[in-house]
Amino acid sequence: APQVFTYQDKFYMAYTANEHMAIAKSDGPLGPFVQEVKKPISTSDKAIDPFVFIDDNGDKYLYFVRLHNGNRIYVAALKDDLTDIKPNTLTSCVNAVDHGQTWENLAGKSWTVTEGPTVLEHEGLYYLFYSANGFKSIYYALGYATSPNPLGPWKKYSGNPILDKDMVRQNGPGHGDFFKDETGHYYYVFHTHHSDYTINPRRAALIKGGFIPDKDNIDKMALDKNSFRFLTTE
Repeated sequence: APQVFTYQDKFYMAYTANEHMAIAKSDGPLGPFVQEVKKPISTSDKAIDPFVFIDDNGDKYLYFVRLHNGNRIYVAALKDDLTDIKPNTLTSCVNAVDHGQTWENLAGKSWTVTEGPTVLEHEGLYYLFYSANGFKSIYYALGYATSPNPLGPWKKYSGNPILDKDMVRQNGPGHGDFFKDETGHYYYVFHTHHSDYTINPRRAALIKGGFIPDKDNIDKMALDKNSFRFLTTE
């Protein structure tokens, strides 16, 4: 689950190897991406799904999934050189064990899953998007939580999930990332199962989204089911 991003005229790739995270650097988007010091990010447990968020004030954060009594999403402040997290900043974000929502564990698994974090800032509020149920489940789906601070605490959106199999008529939709097109519209790129009968090879899909007014003067992210389509090589 790699993430490629730019910082100070360089390209970086946050990635996972053997359930340990690392960040490599390149002069261009095609690579090669290289670590000057070959070592993983310092976490106390195995971890996957890194996502780097750089705030408007320059503060840097690493969101990731900690494999500890379930797949749980954590955040830590990143050092300015992106080589490691800052000590004593590791903070729990969301999981499906404590204050879970029903949609996050429809199969009633003892090892629950919240994973694939992506973070956006909108109107001074931070939106943490995540997938739950495990990618092998047909009920894999997308929800989000909000916070006034990148480190939380996070409040799960009461309208979760915002993307599921009933919405796009495909099994296992989730674990993706947002981007903006040249007109400023948001799109979410994500996976689905290959078919109703097989999981792999998973297919890549695209759906349009945007922030719209909701209750309590807080905008919500809404995805347009009619814009759903699979990506092709044509």
